[in-house]
Amino acid sequence: MKDSYISVMFEDENELLDSIAAVQKDGIKIYDVYTPFHVHGLGEALKIKPTRIPIVAFISGAIGTISALLFQSWISVLDWPINIGGKPFFALPSFIPVTFEITVLFSAFGMIGAFFYKSKLFPGNKPKIHNDQITNDCFLMLLEFNKTEMTEDKKIALEKLLYKHGAFDIEFVENLKDKE
Repeated sequence: MKDSYISVMFEDENELLDSIAAVQKDGIKIYDVYTPFHVHGLGEALKIKPTRIPIVAFISGAIGTISALLFQSWISVLDWPINIGGKPFFALPSFIPVTFEITVLFSAFGMIGAFFYKSKLFPGNKPKIHNDQITNDCFLMLLEFNKTEMTEDKKIALEKLLYKHGAFDIEFVENLKDKE
């Protein structure tokens, strides 16, 4: 049953990383990990794929570069050609500073938009906080388990394993939707 989870709290990020390795070694599926700040090595421990934000940054930056060059050349050559000191109408070196700034601007907005879309951070979206302590100083690991396969012996063995690796609070949650 997918609505059965184990909520495990840790006080230290090193204990969290150690317990992730131990839990994965036992074949238990980790649903998610919540931390109050970035933990180095967490993505590798959870075997998360690398982000595609650099691809989004490149594509949105290329769109910014092309649009800046097209807009400046359209203004200087077609719409409002002004002869300034004998320069040609299409003077590419004078377009470079504005083109660079527009490229950076489009890249930044593209990355921010992709991050908000991927993280589902939309206006009116209610955050899912499973425990109030994770916003301050604690680390939460949610483990999935099958309710029918989890015997009392397996529960006790799992609790011993987690307490051995630094867990200070273990809670069996039947329906995660009620906690949110």
